[in-house]
Amino acid sequence: MGYEGLSMWREYWNKPKEGYPSKAEQLEKEEWKRKGKLEDEKFIVSQVPKTQILVDVGCGSARFQPHLKDKTAWYIGCDFSREMLRLAKQKGDIDLVRCDAERLPFREFKGVAICIDVLRHLPSLKGYGVIRELLRTAEIIMFNITEADKAQLYGDKHHRNPNQIADHPFTLQEMRAVLTDCCKSRVLNYVRMPPQPPYKTWDRLLITVDKSTDK
Repeated sequence: MGYEGLSMWREYWNKPKEGYPSKAEQLEKEEWKRKGKLEDEKFIVSQVPKTQILVDVGCGSARFQPHLKDKTAWYIGCDFSREMLRLAKQKGDIDLVRCDAERLPFREFKGVAICIDVLRHLPSLKGYGVIRELLRTAEIIMFNITEADKAQLYGDKHHRNPNQIADHPFTLQEMRAVLTDCCKSRVLNYVRMPPQPPYKTWDRLLITVDKSTDK
């Protein structure tokens, strides 16, 4: 994303407005407790296969970690926000890594990487870069997108205010093209996520890529 882009986003999540908690704290105390979010968590966790290692890319405050204890022996959360990771650490003795999702500090491993509610916050090229990095590392990757009828290419405009790209959708056609180019023989699975408030008008897809079938 570049240093300026990362700095902008870190300030967005970390720096509180006068008299208000940081955006990270608002999400932890309010947003994650909304009914729609809780139902989303149940659905997504139900789709995650059991694995020895699970990496949660863009983990934020590690909201999925408590629900994944029966799914994995080793949970690793990754985020570039120091404030988010501070909140994540409050969930217990878990492994956390501060990094950019396009430059994960892992070699290829046999396990699962999830990236939930991340790509819709990113410019198009950044989102593609994150997908390619996920495919480089994990045997199975899972991520979700908000689907659009027409492509809305934001390119790599890192000077944009984060609020302006907070709900960036992708078309299924462009996502299939990116994945087909990267995946070759890998198994692709698309599951439409149940509509939940406040997302009743959004068409959201949970996408799984399984590299374990590669020869």
